[in-house]
Amino acid sequence: MLLGSEIWSRKMDEINRESARTENEDGPDEESTSASSRDLLQPMSSQLEQQRDEYQDRMQRAQAELVNFKRRTADEKIETVKREKTRVFSMLLPVIDDLELAMSQEEKLAADPTWAVWIELIYRKLESLLSNEGLDTLSVSTGDAFDPMFHEGLAYQVHPQYEEGQIVDVLRKGYTLDGKLLRATQVSVAHKPQPPSESNAQDEE
Repeated sequence: MLLGSEIWSRKMDEINRESARTENEDGPDEESTSASSRDLLQPMSSQLEQQRDEYQDRMQRAQAELVNFKRRTADEKIETVKREKTRVFSMLLPVIDDLELAMSQEEKLAADPTWAVWIELIYRKLESLLSNEGLDTLSVSTGDAFDPMFHEGLAYQVHPQYEEGQIVDVLRKGYTLDGKLLRATQVSVAHKPQPPSESNAQDEE
């Protein structure tokens, strides 16, 4: 006759053996299922990573294109403003020329000094306004060397005081706009006549 403790011990052994057998039977299936799941998830993970990289690349390209578009638009706007400014100022230069011509009429100035004051007042206001917007007069004086980059020669003059290529007279002012040439200064240039050659001297004899 078995004691209660022995019966209980045998029952526990049977339960442990059954549990071990069940674990041995189920273990390979679970590992197989886990391996199969990993095989399915790995290509899906690689695909998701590839899609993520593609989206990031597209987003970076879109951001770069947006930055370039904004920069290009800003540059075009600046160039448009410059062109319009040049066009308007070019149309105003003849008005300045006319005002300067009016102020140089000595007979008119002597006959009506008030008229001269008003003309000069208008001229000074216009000159100040344009100067504030970037218009500057080219500094040219008689005796300066002729520079084709900034001067437009309209005539040659034989002048005993100036050497060949020196400016004899300023005929019309030149201007720059924002540091760039808007209109060249019109000048007359000194020219020394060439001495007669020996052949010409013999012909004259």
